[in-house]
Amino acid sequence: MRANLYLDFLEQSSNVRAFPDRIEIRKEIKKIESSNSKRKADNFNRVIDIQLIAKNRLSNEEKDAVKKIFAEKLQEPYDAVKEKFLARYQSIIKNKRAKTQTEFLDGMEIYNSNDIGLTVEEKAILKDILDGTLVCRGMSYEFSDVILKRFEKTS
Repeated sequence: MRANLYLDFLEQSSNVRAFPDRIEIRKEIKKIESSNSKRKADNFNRVIDIQLIAKNRLSNEEKDAVKKIFAEKLQEPYDAVKEKFLARYQSIIKNKRAKTQTEFLDGMEIYNSNDIGLTVEEKAILKDILDGTLVCRGMSYEFSDVILKRFEKTS
């Protein structure tokens, strides 16, 4: 499973910032594998994908190495994660809103990522759409600014 390859890489690289409690994570992976739950596996893979595009989680060299491992061992295209998040970005832009909570959270990761390759103007449009999504859900623009600023600090 993709998660095991990722955890093996983290252990070899001695990166303690990402998944510091790896023994518990490995137990959880075994549970997911034994349950054959596609939804749980997809959620875990999404967490890995976010770590590959987010700021301050892995160095660029570590991200590059993980992508190469996935390409070699899983025949996953090198830019698969980037392409997945670009597709998510296009969906948000096309629909002029984030339709789901997951899409909204991915939109915030995209907004804060330097690895996706969006211009300042594209990020501004995305931020306006994310703000609009929050307003539609009953939150104010000021509140959305607080959320985005807090999210920038944790990403």
